[in-house]
Amino acid sequence: MVGGGPLTNPRQCVACRGPRTDGADTFYMTCGAAECLHAVITNPEKPRCSGCGCLLRDSELDEGACESVACKVVALNLRIEQEKRALQKWTDDLVAKEVRAHAERHELSPEAIYVVVVEGSEGEIAPYSPARRSRFIAQLQSEAKKAEPILLEYRASGKSAAQSESEDIQIPSPHPTSERQMLLDRRSLDVCGACRGGCCHRHGGDHGFVRSERLAQTSYTTHQTLAESVRDYVAHLPEYSCKSGCVFQSSSGCSLPRTKRADICNNFICGGLRRMRAQLQGREDCTILVVAVRGFEHLHSTLLSSPDDLHVA
Repeated sequence: MVGGGPLTNPRQCVACRGPRTDGADTFYMTCGAAECLHAVITNPEKPRCSGCGCLLRDSELDEGACESVACKVVALNLRIEQEKRALQKWTDDLVAKEVRAHAERHELSPEAIYVVVVEGSEGEIAPYSPARRSRFIAQLQSEAKKAEPILLEYRASGKSAAQSESEDIQIPSPHPTSERQMLLDRRSLDVCGACRGGCCHRHGGDHGFVRSERLAQTSYTTHQTLAESVRDYVAHLPEYSCKSGCVFQSSSGCSLPRTKRADICNNFICGGLRRMRAQLQGREDCTILVVAVRGFEHLHSTLLSSPDDLHVA
């Protein structure tokens, strides 16, 4: 590499990092000193700073930048872009391999398979610890106190319980009465099941998204007191759950019925699912391959060859 990088400082020698003058070496971008010219000419492969192109010292090799903050930012952005490209290539190669394998196994044309890549989870399923159960109950009781005025407002509104419950739509649809749209909603739920709760694992934690608004709505639609709703949620805790995931995430999925789940649990659509819903308009009944990954780790793949079939690998 001759000269500097994208942020080359014309006043700085690339070897000693001392000042350059207008008459100094403009080809190698040194200050003109013999030792600096020698360092550049005899070390053509020596790593350079990602920002200014100066010769890196041994202590700077891992970071790929000199002590300049601007150069450190350039190096960081370059590493991020390189990691993104590497992950995308790894994912593309994995998808191609999985499509070929499932197409051969089920005698399908690879072109007939639509692929959804999701960030899945493989959390360890283990018995509840007393400490975690206590944290959840304390959290729920705190939310119940906040829910008291909300529940009073619900009751004062005169809205029927059926009206309130009907507002909790599972997946937003622009044409909910369309047969095709209903099938797309069904396929979306199947993809969520095949993912095995990646979003639940990352965000559910010890609260399970059961906030004051959900407690108030549940109490209102079921004609329960808030204390009864709290006991009901505690009763739905599974015997075994995902240690690092949502408190309600069991080996068979969410242990809560849909009417008791938070709106975000019923309505959230991840990036992979959003793309699928946009691209499958008009071919909602096609074969879908759900590929669950976590970074550079392939967790599992699930073939949805029809709205009712599951083939897990």
